[in-house]
Amino acid sequence: MSGAVLRVGIFGRGRLGSTLAEHVGRDPSTELGFYADRRCVLDQLEQVDVAIDASLGEAVPVHVDWALATSTPLVIGSTGWSNETLARDVGRRIGVMLAPNGSLLVALFEQFAAELGRFVGADSDTAGFLVEHHHAAKQDAPSGTALRLGLAFKSGAGTCSADLPIQSVRAGSELGLHRLGVDLTNETLEITHRVRDRSVFAVGLLTGARWLAQPNRTGLFTLADVTSGR
Repeated sequence: MSGAVLRVGIFGRGRLGSTLAEHVGRDPSTELGFYADRRCVLDQLEQVDVAIDASLGEAVPVHVDWALATSTPLVIGSTGWSNETLARDVGRRIGVMLAPNGSLLVALFEQFAAELGRFVGADSDTAGFLVEHHHAAKQDAPSGTALRLGLAFKSGAGTCSADLPIQSVRAGSELGLHRLGVDLTNETLEITHRVRDRSVFAVGLLTGARWLAQPNRTGLFTLADVTSGR
């Protein structure tokens, strides 16, 4: 890193990108290296210690290629994209963090999801379910967070029989609600995460960026790698 100050680049000038830029500008331990939109010329961007992708999902693969070419750690906060070869492409060349939600508590939620999955996988009489609700303008469904919670649940279950149905709601102005439940014959357990302010995403992504920018952090990570060491 450049001394004690973390130099951050941001892809995306939407609501998340602008919130990130505001936080970087207010924090004396960070400085903004670039704040780029889709029209930027990638090979003209200033060098940074770490970049955060808050752009549209369709732009993520191009930004991953840029990060690999410039050896820049990259935190991906975007949703609505996929890359089945990402782990192989990244290898040990750079650090890439997948953070489609950005919330530190959602990263902790993933650990709970894996534990609930283990419980359901061991008992055929139990069933899991997930409901996610976002504002009407959100385009992708299920949300990236719901998909990650589902993967954590299934990894904990260790069996294809422990399927996790996901219901998506797009209505109103809800910033983000995820409710994961386990149902037994006469009882139900539900764990809910709800966002009260969009700033939680920026705080989590910047926390992940600081963690990823440390020396020798190469490979594919998630925010759960950050919260597991807290």
